[in-house]
Amino acid sequence: MFNSPLPTTGALLLCRDCGVLHPLPNEPVPDIEDVDDLETFRSDHREHTLERAFRLPDPILHDRPAWDPMARAWYRVAVGEHAMFVCSSRTSAEEPRHHEVCTAPPSFTLRAEVDEAILRQSLEQHFVPNRIANERLTAFVRAARDLYAAVEAQSVETSFDETDLPNSEIGPCPRHVHLELREVADRVFADTWEREQVLEFIEANTDEYGALAIRVVREITASA
Repeated sequence: MFNSPLPTTGALLLCRDCGVLHPLPNEPVPDIEDVDDLETFRSDHREHTLERAFRLPDPILHDRPAWDPMARAWYRVAVGEHAMFVCSSRTSAEEPRHHEVCTAPPSFTLRAEVDEAILRQSLEQHFVPNRIANERLTAFVRAARDLYAAVEAQSVETSFDETDLPNSEIGPCPRHVHLELREVADRVFADTWEREQVLEFIEANTDEYGALAIRVVREITASA
């Protein structure tokens, strides 16, 4: 079927001889086109060894935003007791996806960060109709950047994927960073009213939907 997405059921059919896979249709009422495509795959590989594979719950790695039809994706599957990597790609947006066993996904680095542009804009809006001095605003944003960068990204609990940035997940601000941000506010804002406003802003923006949400990014550093 055209524009076939990554397998959502987690089940695929693997041709051992060719190293290619085909998603198994959704049950209990599969799409007729999916059934036809599967039968074509079975026919093309009728002389080969076919086995079921199941997608593992690891995060999928993309080289573009996941919504981009041309994004390549890497994920792991289990076949019996063995695990293997799969690359999913297509040659054009009109063609179906091709799933093929690969040696390994691209290498990547893992980092934690805060969206500095959103933080700055949101903090400015919090002070409207008043204004916050640019030097104090900048000092707070830079301090927040450094605090988030020091977080061990692997340990962060995230809530959902960010749609516009590949391999990115969003979660609430970690508790220890939350407390450190309050200390930063005490240092940066000597004026009592300003400091109270910033502390109020911190308390209102530390969940996964706020300006102080943490973002975990897996950034591809080398192609597969």
